[in-house]
Amino acid sequence: MRPMGTSLFFLAVLAATPLPSASQRHEVPRVVVLGVDGLGAGNVWRGTHNGVAPPAVPNIDSLMKSGASSLRARIDPLNFSGPNWMGMLTGSLSSEHGVDSNDCTQGRKLPTIFDVLHRAFERNTLALVYEWDRIGCYVGPAIASLRRQTSSEQETADAAIAAIADARVAFVFVHFDRLDAAGHDHGGHSIQYKDRIESIDRQIGRVRDAIAATARAASTFIILTSDHGHKPDGGGHASSDAPVPFVVTGPGVTPGVIDADIRNNQLAPLVAHIFGVAPSPEWSARLAPFDVVVKPYR
Repeated sequence: MRPMGTSLFFLAVLAATPLPSASQRHEVPRVVVLGVDGLGAGNVWRGTHNGVAPPAVPNIDSLMKSGASSLRARIDPLNFSGPNWMGMLTGSLSSEHGVDSNDCTQGRKLPTIFDVLHRAFERNTLALVYEWDRIGCYVGPAIASLRRQTSSEQETADAAIAAIADARVAFVFVHFDRLDAAGHDHGGHSIQYKDRIESIDRQIGRVRDAIAATARAASTFIILTSDHGHKPDGGGHASSDAPVPFVVTGPGVTPGVIDADIRNNQLAPLVAHIFGVAPSPEWSARLAPFDVVVKPYR
């Protein structure tokens, strides 16, 4: 049986959720995380590579220009998806959170950002939209009030837009996966990789347009990052020394390049900081320098 449409899925869930009072609806900001699997900083190239022109990514470029950004964010010493996504969710390294493979049956040892926000804002809705099934496994079955596994970047954007359209949604975690497959199959500077990243960039544009159309646009933060990059001409993931992008935009964010050393696992403490809630004491990732360039929403 084909799953019900994305919009109908979210509307059915939301219809069963009591509406908060008007005073509750805007007391916290909204944070939208755009996680792009397999997006290394070096995979958004600027010159022609082996006859392949650079990808056109106007929406990613716009996020970088309007926000605080780095193309030098470090990743986990284990340079593949499971350890890095779990690290971003738990503000920690693989040696600490216990996931050292892509096997999601490994028991995680630390609370995720979903756990922290669920305890702090039980009446607000947390949304999880993901293509790779491991993401849903890492978060767990009961924390995200809204959750949707998708099968394409357009469906992923559709699900994110459906969540963003409701004022009750405070946190949206979006995972795009198919760029990683293009990197594995063809390399991080291939025409196939270029086509895929351009497709994802268009969907990111749709998500941004949807945010701009809501009453909560002025209180919305967007964070974009990734788990790892790909070798230019194939052969698998880039090394653990190869950086990924990290971008944050929103009210109170100081635009410009982040020169300081950062890691992708600072995602969890940064989200907690924006919401003004305490990070888990079990997370090892620290907030600096984001405590200077990103103000908590008031």
